[in-house]
Amino acid sequence: MQRSRSLPLAVLAAVCLAVQLPTVDAAIVISGDVDPADAGSWSIDTDVLVGKTANGELEVNGGSSLDSRTSYIGFEDTATGVVTVDGADSAWTNSANLYIGCGGNGTLNISGGAEISVTGSAYVAYQAASTGLIHFDAGGGTLTTGSLLASPTQLVGTGTVNTRSLVSDIDLLLDSAASLTQTFVFDSQPERNVTVNLDMASSPSRNGVLGAGWKGRGSLAIRDGVTVTSLDGYIGYHSGSTGVVTVHGADSTWTNRYGLFVGRFGSGALNISSGAAVSNDRSGQIGLFSDSMGVVTVDGAGSTWINGGNLYIGREGSGALNLTGGAAVSNDQSGYIGANASSMGVVKLDGAGSTWTNSHDLHVGSSGSGTLNITDGAAVSNAVGYIGASSGSTGDVTVDGGGSTWLNSRILYVGNSGSGTLNITGGAEVSTVSGYIGRYSGSTGVVTVDGADSTWNNSDNLYVGYQGTAALNITNGGAVSAASVSVNSESLLVVDSILDANSAAVAGTLAGKGYGQRRPEQCRYGLRHRCPRWRWHRYLDDGHRHHGIEGRRDC
Repeated sequence: MQRSRSLPLAVLAAVCLAVQLPTVDAAIVISGDVDPADAGSWSIDTDVLVGKTANGELEVNGGSSLDSRTSYIGFEDTATGVVTVDGADSAWTNSANLYIGCGGNGTLNISGGAEISVTGSAYVAYQAASTGLIHFDAGGGTLTTGSLLASPTQLVGTGTVNTRSLVSDIDLLLDSAASLTQTFVFDSQPERNVTVNLDMASSPSRNGVLGAGWKGRGSLAIRDGVTVTSLDGYIGYHSGSTGVVTVHGADSTWTNRYGLFVGRFGSGALNISSGAAVSNDRSGQIGLFSDSMGVVTVDGAGSTWINGGNLYIGREGSGALNLTGGAAVSNDQSGYIGANASSMGVVKLDGAGSTWTNSHDLHVGSSGSGTLNITDGAAVSNAVGYIGASSGSTGDVTVDGGGSTWLNSRILYVGNSGSGTLNITGGAEVSTVSGYIGRYSGSTGVVTVDGADSTWNNSDNLYVGYQGTAALNITNGGAVSAASVSVNSESLLVVDSILDANSAAVAGTLAGKGYGQRRPEQCRYGLRHRCPRWRWHRYLDDGHRHHGIEGRRDC
């Protein structure tokens, strides 16, 4: 079970067993398993567990007030916690977060005009197996929180919630007609009449987490040039939930000061279109946990998604990223397609101007399964490229069509420790400093460069099988260039077109009817004769397979 980072690291005190403790005063009563057991010691720096591992209760009434930092009602899955705050001027203030049902069962009763305040976020049924309920009883009261993460069914009675952000199972529209400050009522069921006042406009820097799909289905639409700011973004929070967020139109923006999660445990979709912009100062994650699924589509010139950290497409679950029509995605660190062993990620870029910029490295099949397709003039750039990075991973990259490019400003590994495939077709271009196909022992790599103007340019060395097994196929007018080419004994080099290099050493199998061409240079013979280049003989002209490279002077 996940625990808040704010929990003390020291061993907590022994559990109190369903015995009513002395009251702090006549209006604050603690019974059962509550830690700390003495509410008189609580302050805005105290983490509180009401129902830690067994049942626990807290009552605040008679106009009393109580402070804490992060509070948990029903902490462990074995526990039930109940907090009741009753009466005018009775108040409970949490300086951080409030979990109503963290791992177990939690209930918060608010009645008689009492006030509950949470600076951070109020979570109702935080873990998948937990249950949580906010019950506004006779006389009601008010919950004021930085953000509320709850389904409408988890709030009953008559009361008021003031919040700066919301993750729920409703359809929320933020556009020119429906402003960032709006009021709606949860009243679809009997005995439920909860007014929610949403204010995301008055102090954007204090807004909490925002998204759609908490336990069920929810949607969020940002349109008409509206600017929305939140702490984190969650789309499809719990297992079984479905969240859809649409950001549409020029100047429509969604800015997250921390991360953005599309498919946390559930199913999430994010659509950015027609010049809209989404950004997060930390990592973006599509398909975060196992069994989750996330899809992000960025479409149209001027449409952007900017990630301040890494970008994961399939962290532990399944993720897809689609860029079309000149859209742009960037991340200040590395990109991972199929990050962990159980994950699967697919990225598709299509059309001139569609770009994905990785400031650091790009892993296609980091430990899981990754696919990258760059077509019809789209472009991807990064420092080091990995296709099949770790043992057991698989990576597949296709770069197809004139103007389609993949720029690796450093090295490209096709089958680093796993299995990697690279296809360069239809006049596309891949550029690297050095290239390795089948880098480490146990790895496999296959590269095919096929069709007129299809090229793989290596400014330094190219290794066809370094310690692993590899194949390089150059066919139908495709071309590969490198300073030198080395083919190990377990690998295959097929040249039916052009291999341009200064030198080549082939210990493996060489096949094809193309030729290798030494890069132009001036080499003096005597005083008057110059040999501009070396040309390797064609192979298999006599029907026999040759091993090694032969050459002749071309003058």
